[in-house]
This record gives sequence, structure tokens and C-alpha cells, in this order.
Amino acid sequence: MKKNILFAVVGKTPAVLTETLYALSIKESVPIHEIEVITTQSGKAILRKNGFFDRKANPIIQLFKDYKLDKKYGVPVFNETRVRVPSGLKDNDINSDRNNHLMEAEITRRMRFLTSSEQNYTVYASLSGGRKTMSAYMNLAMTIFARPQDDLFHVLHEGPGGTAPVGWWYPLPKIKVQAKWINLFKVPFLRLRKHLEEFVPEVLIKDMPLTEASEMIEKAEFKQPKLAINLASKKEFILVNGKPLKAEPKSLWWLALLAWRKKHLKQYEVTTDIQRNYQFSDEEKAYLTKAYKTFKFGEDPETDFYEEIMTTKYWAPAGTKLNKELEKQLGSNAHFLNCQGGGRSVGAAPICQFIKLDRENINIQQ
Repeated sequence: MKKNILFAVVGKTPAVLTETLYALSIKESVPIHEIEVITTQSGKAILRKNGFFDRKANPIIQLFKDYKLDKKYGVPVFNETRVRVPSGLKDNDINSDRNNHLMEAEITRRMRFLTSSEQNYTVYASLSGGRKTMSAYMNLAMTIFARPQDDLFHVLHEGPGGTAPVGWWYPLPKIKVQAKWINLFKVPFLRLRKHLEEFVPEVLIKDMPLTEASEMIEKAEFKQPKLAINLASKKEFILVNGKPLKAEPKSLWWLALLAWRKKHLKQYEVTTDIQRNYQFSDEEKAYLTKAYKTFKFGEDPETDFYEEIMTTKYWAPAGTKLNKELEKQLGSNAHFLNCQGGGRSVGAAPICQFIKLDRENINIQQ
């Protein structure tokens, strides 16, 4: 089941949490299944003092009961374990470079987790609470990680005085005028995830703070590399953006085979079932023979060479070694050429092997 999660930064005014929840659940008719908060030690203490961790009568439960949403949607999962204080943040405020760094790293880490492919969340992020830097970190985290279904919000209390009075958490159903006090705004932001998935996927996967991710994005080349294969040259057998790729012959042959299939075939993925449903064409055999001879002083390949190259025993270690060399030599561009796998595996080797590079960026000279 797909779950909607309210992910919020909160400071010393916890009413922004219930106000946002009210606006999403009542005004926007969005069922929220879980809530997660990032705050400071003092922010967590204020939530505790105001009964947010009371299992029977906290403001969130009361909100859902007052509007009979507990029966319609169920009460969102929220307790003290869902309130995160960045590890190492012992102060009650983020009033130093160190504390800001810890807060930024925690927001980034949780956003990376909540938007990962392993999770099943749609993220409704709120930047209304806490310091302005916390809001800025939430906005930037959404810019990097948000998928099409995720959105960012800001809630405004526009009742008398401009702020919620102490002990007031949401508009009461019987006092109609209070509904006008709460306004929710969808905050526009740049959505870079799809772009980053193609050019800098490490930012989305590896545990790194936004500062490090920003530096990696700045250094990345936002265009696909050019792959050239020259079967007649041992020193320049494979060129990436004009530079020779250095790897053992088996790995180079493997990449050359994947490149040929991507360039010429609609069904270009190579699988371990290939021996049952696919045989090398004469053109492919001639291509592989030339590649073999380039490194073997003109010798013809042994008779079982074509059968051997199709087996997991051959291409699993060749692909693994190739991926390591590509990452070492190409950095952020490596993922266009490395052996990418499907969901299933045979031992440690993925069944499906292919390269992401577009056909027009592959040039093969025979």
C-alpha cells in the first residue's frame, strides 16, 4: 500500500504541525498515514510538554476525532520515535556552523531514505517550522530528491494576531470562522532528480550531506560520453570521449559486445537465458572474432569461445572488473557504460546486463 507521509521541520511553535495536518487532511482531502519530524532537543521537549507523545489524547488524535477522520483514514502513525534530533546536536538551537551542518545532514539523510526506491512513500514536506536555515535545507533536499508525486508546503496562520495563541492547534469544527485562519501554499521548487539520475546518480544513493552533493553536481558533466570502438587497434580499442579505456581484454570485449547489441538490436539486453533463446549471428561472430584477434596476435578464437562468452562464469567477473575500472577512470560518467542489472540475480551476478548509453553516442569502426 502506498503511504502518504508528512515530513516536517519543527521549532518552538509545534502548532505548524497540526495546522499543516489540518490543511492537508481537511482542506486538501489528503490522507496522511505517517508523520515524521526533525527538530532540536528543545523542539522535542516542547512537543512532549504539549502532549504530542500522549498515546491517548494528543493534538493529532484529537484533530482526527473532531473531524471524524479517525474512522475515515485512521490516525497517522506518530510518536516520540518519529521525532528526530540530529545525532550530535546537543544544543537547543542551530546557532553555529557545526549545528547547522548536523541539521542539514539529518534532513538530507531522511529525505534520501523516504524517497528511495525501497520505500513506498509519497512525501508531503513542510518547511513552516524551525529556523529559516531548516526551511532552506528542506527546500534544497526536495530539489534534489523529490519525485513527481512529492510536494513541498508552507502553512500560514492568518487569525487574530497573526500567530496561533498558546494551546491552539487547529480550527475547531463548530467555529466555522477559524477555518479561514489556516492557509496552505504549495511551494514551487526545481525538480532535479530525473536529471541527477542520469548524470550524477551517486548523489541520490550515497549517504552524503548537501554540501558534498552540491560540489559533486557542480563538477559533473551534464552530457552523455561518446563511446568509440576500433576493432583494429589494441591501444585505442575503446575510446571514451577520445581517451583510451584501460581494462583487461575480457572486460573490453564484454563492453564491445554490449555496445554492438545496443547499437544494432532492439532487444539489446544480454541475459543468462541467452543460450536458450538467442544465438550469435554471423555478423556478431565476425565482430567478436576481430576483437579477439586484435589482442591475440591475429589468432582465431577457440571453437568454444562464442559459447563461453555467453555464460555467467564469463561475463559476471568481466562485468564486475569493468564497472570498477569505469568508476575509477570516468567518475560520474561511469554509469552510462557500466553493466547494469535487473531485479533478479544468479549468485552475486545480476541476470540482465546492458549499458545505458544512447545509440547515437556509440561509434563502431570495424
